[in-house]
Amino acid sequence: MEDLKWNKNEIPTGCKCVLPEGVGQSSRSSHTIGTIVAEDRRVQMRLNRQIHSFQDKIAIVSGPLTKVGKQIVAELSKHDMVVIAVGGPESELSMLQKSLPNLEIIPVDLLNWTETEAALSNIDHIDFLVNCSEFNALKSVADITEDDVDCILRNNLKAIINITRIVVTKFIQECVRGAIVNVSSQASKAGIRNQATFCASKAGLDGYTRAAALELGSFGIRINCINPTVLTSELDGDIWSDSRMSSPMLSRIPLKRFCNPQEIADAIIFLLSDQASLITGVCLPIDGGFSCC
Repeated sequence: MEDLKWNKNEIPTGCKCVLPEGVGQSSRSSHTIGTIVAEDRRVQMRLNRQIHSFQDKIAIVSGPLTKVGKQIVAELSKHDMVVIAVGGPESELSMLQKSLPNLEIIPVDLLNWTETEAALSNIDHIDFLVNCSEFNALKSVADITEDDVDCILRNNLKAIINITRIVVTKFIQECVRGAIVNVSSQASKAGIRNQATFCASKAGLDGYTRAAALELGSFGIRINCINPTVLTSELDGDIWSDSRMSSPMLSRIPLKRFCNPQEIADAIIFLLSDQASLITGVCLPIDGGFSCC
């Protein structure tokens, strides 16, 4: 463990060893820090259990072509599980599959309620669901159009409600104590200029997650949200690349940095794992302390 760098000529503060009378300081170099070694092994065993808990599991990722979706697909693929990317054109999903040969893909329009259900009907078993479907339109309250509202709400809320309904039905039928993670946003908890409808959709997703957790808990099914702040990957070619947008936001984050996509993936892995077996209905901020302000 890299952060445990002891001076071999010093006995750790918590050590219970008693040196024999007459033994000098130089003999302390032979002291074995058994507790540190043991703790190192325990940490590694816990990490191994977390990884092994995913072995041969089947995970669906909806909205796999979003920035977060691609990161999640890649991360889940490292944990010995079968990953199925659901949603999007076949051509784009095939490109994703080239970088992850073990990835399975299901091209389907997630906005189509019945087509999505038909597309998932041939999957025999599911253990996990991660919902990454997302759309935004930067419009003021006065300028937002009906099409904008429909597209945002259908992608960010309706599509997720539908695929969750389908997967939960399979969980219950097969007595699977499954886990679901919805990718929400900091925007569900704080207003952002020119994103009022997006904020509303994410607040709706948080509310849906909490209510669903109440219903599904008796089946042993867990459902949670993550609520990340601005992603570092959004600082290039996105609205947040404009310092007039990003600087005021960054100034409100106590840790003074935005979110790395890997940090989102790590949080999702944790919430899917057995280590989070008593966590459900949570909307987890990954925002550097923004929500404390």
